[in-house]
Amino acid sequence: MVPIEFYVALVKNPENADVVLETGGGDLKGLLIPVPRDIDETHPKYEDGIVEGVNKGLIEDGITIKGYDVRAVRTAHNIPEKGEFVWVGDRTRYNERFIEWLLNRYHKNNAFFSEAREEALKLIRQSADS
Repeated sequence: MVPIEFYVALVKNPENADVVLETGGGDLKGLLIPVPRDIDETHPKYEDGIVEGVNKGLIEDGITIKGYDVRAVRTAHNIPEKGEFVWVGDRTRYNERFIEWLLNRYHKNNAFFSEAREEALKLIRQSADS
């Protein structure tokens, strides 16, 4: 399971919200209405931008990652294809917060990327055997 943080803010203008909550009417007790967002704004980076951003954050640690590491983390941690960090469409796109999340995970556990590669490989092999 991947912990994902969401922040809720009450705004006067519903067009500034990511989600609109309606009280509903009649038999409806409530209604959640997602507000469409421009993917260029919500997920502006491609994989190479994520790799570059993470590598900048790892300069002092003397390590670098590659695109495979990003994909391994997504597989190992079951990160959804259309969520806070990743949007898979014609081309996979990422939110800039994914860089922060990856760096935070690495700084809590220096084996984070190697463990993700091992777990992803294990999951891929299991899938191939089924």
